[in-house]
Amino acid sequence: MPTWRALFQALSDSSDAMAYQKVSCPLLGWLELVDNINSEVLSWVKNTIEDIDKVPGYGRVLSRFFKALRKHVPITPELVGEIYLEIPQRIMRDLPTEQDEIKKAVRILYNKGYKNIADEICNRFGKAGVDFLRSVYEESKH
Repeated sequence: MPTWRALFQALSDSSDAMAYQKVSCPLLGWLELVDNINSEVLSWVKNTIEDIDKVPGYGRVLSRFFKALRKHVPITPELVGEIYLEIPQRIMRDLPTEQDEIKKAVRILYNKGYKNIADEICNRFGKAGVDFLRSVYEESKH
């Protein structure tokens, strides 16, 4: 955690937003090394994911990120839900290879009793015209 803290502090002090994104976005994969998502990690992730699509090759970063994020759903479901709600709608169509990871995460949220968050995630993707969560949403209604 101290490494993350030092890197993000140094990067956030940078006046060049694109330079910040080019370095910070690949760090999203480090989420798998974090034991627990806390408010500090949540803040880093939210700030980084906001402009992730401006970084070349962001698809690979997203793939690693969603795999790492799923590990945290059983541990900190509400915070993971917050992260999913921060995913920019403009990139939701760019997630075909991450659909299974996202479905698994949303199912875990439903199974853990976080129906409101899971519903909100499904609805947000649906409003963006991305319907792969419809089946998960429908399953939760039975």
